[in-house]
Amino acid sequence: MSWHIHYTTNRSDMARFYGAFVSRFSDVIAPGVECPFGPNYGANSYKYVCSLESAILEGSPWTTAQRAFFVPLEYAEVAWTYAKQIRGYLDILLHPNTGCMHDDHSVRAQWVVETTVPTINTLEFPRNVPRTGCNDSSWPDMEPACGCVTPVASDAPQDSCGNCNASLDLASFPLVSPSTAGFDCTDPPLSVEYAIDEYAWGQVRCGGLFLDRDVGDAAPKVSYAAADVDRSYLLMLVDPDADATAAWPDSLEPGSRAPQPISRRRLS
Repeated sequence: MSWHIHYTTNRSDMARFYGAFVSRFSDVIAPGVECPFGPNYGANSYKYVCSLESAILEGSPWTTAQRAFFVPLEYAEVAWTYAKQIRGYLDILLHPNTGCMHDDHSVRAQWVVETTVPTINTLEFPRNVPRTGCNDSSWPDMEPACGCVTPVASDAPQDSCGNCNASLDLASFPLVSPSTAGFDCTDPPLSVEYAIDEYAWGQVRCGGLFLDRDVGDAAPKVSYAAADVDRSYLLMLVDPDADATAAWPDSLEPGSRAPQPISRRRLS
């Protein structure tokens, strides 16, 4: 389970807080600082501290200006202690990402404020089901609500967004650990070539993250320099947003995800 630290209300003091926080946690900050997912991703599998927004946000569910950092569980205590030290004139909030976003931002919320706790429209959150979430990158043209329209009818689990899926912490999944699974990292590394020219090529030794928005309508071409043409290889993809399909979007059906949890294919 991960945590969020929100800093809100005093717009003029946010840049100072952001700069100090990023500097303090520079050794564990994400490449580029910004998270590769939206605010509704709560699994603790991503091991970097990162900023959930590139700019100050207002509007649903927030009634005031706010920004936030995603914080893995192992850094939550020290990050919250530091946030309180540099709070200045901001209102700050710490909450866990349990999947029940309504209670995470109300009864489980820890606030330190100047005067009064800001109002949060909790029905604007898309989910209220334990251990669920989504990667909002799958809906790049929509507000970050897991592809659903908010507000939801109530905080009852049955009224939550249907696009939220069970969270999967990769650290607890034995096949992704070379030591427990009994295999070594790939040497030479796999090369990854995206079908669309503007997306960078890369290499994978011990795993990687392919987001739907990164690959368009086609999976990347994965090559292994030491492949034997007379052998077959198992390419295993673990989907961090845990939609149980671990697949690329189906270009024939917008918004869908083609079922392909584990595929056996020949790498060339």
